[in-house]
Amino acid sequence: MAVRAAEIYQAMRQRPDLTALLASGETHYEVPFSLRLADPERIVRGQIDGIVVPATGPIIVVEFKTGRPQKQHETQVSMYRQALAAAWPGRAVETRLFYFQAGNVAL
Repeated sequence: MAVRAAEIYQAMRQRPDLTALLASGETHYEVPFSLRLADPERIVRGQIDGIVVPATGPIIVVEFKTGRPQKQHETQVSMYRQALAAAWPGRAVETRLFYFQAGNVAL
């Protein structure tokens, strides 16, 4: 398991687009959030893999996944977008999903 994690990490660090994105602003990892849904009794809590906060422009949610894209991943980052939009009113929020597998990295 540790070898696989190291391979995925190495693949991640070799992606020029991801490296540039992470260097484009203040980067935070494992960011906790709470989001009150339309039902006032429901609050979703979790951790966002990463966010990039550039001096100007949109805040970017960075979510890392292994395996294949799934519909629930889009739902998940949509909640992250809502939570960050509430935390930074008036600031646009974008999301980026990165899919990694040892030896096969896709966006």
